[in-house]
Amino acid sequence: MLDEVQKPLTPSQRRKKALVFKKSLHKRLKTMKRNAGRMPSKEMLMKRAAKKAKLFVIKKKKLLSPELLALYPSQLTIPQKMALEKKLSNHTGLIKKLTPKFFKIVRQQQKDKIKQHNVGEVEWY
Repeated sequence: MLDEVQKPLTPSQRRKKALVFKKSLHKRLKTMKRNAGRMPSKEMLMKRAAKKAKLFVIKKKKLLSPELLALYPSQLTIPQKMALEKKLSNHTGLIKKLTPKFFKIVRQQQKDKIKQHNVGEVEWY
């Protein structure tokens, strides 16, 4: 999963992905609601950890200016995202190295979130 290096997406590929994502919104929301009190799979937690590692590298290596970092990721333009992906491709080794460390953090955060979610529930005997 994390071994493959992803090429930056073209604008048309980005648009297609966005449309698929928008189309599956209601299905994803139902699934999220159903799984709210459960621990996600290891793969899901690894994806989240990789995202956190990527953001950490962006901040530490100063790949984005402070103004653009405030907009990251949702409000960057497509050319800005493509330029960032190109810069990040030089740091894939570092991201892979940091991901297991962030995995522990993400897992603990998820455990705390589940514990807080289950506090209000009453067990019936």
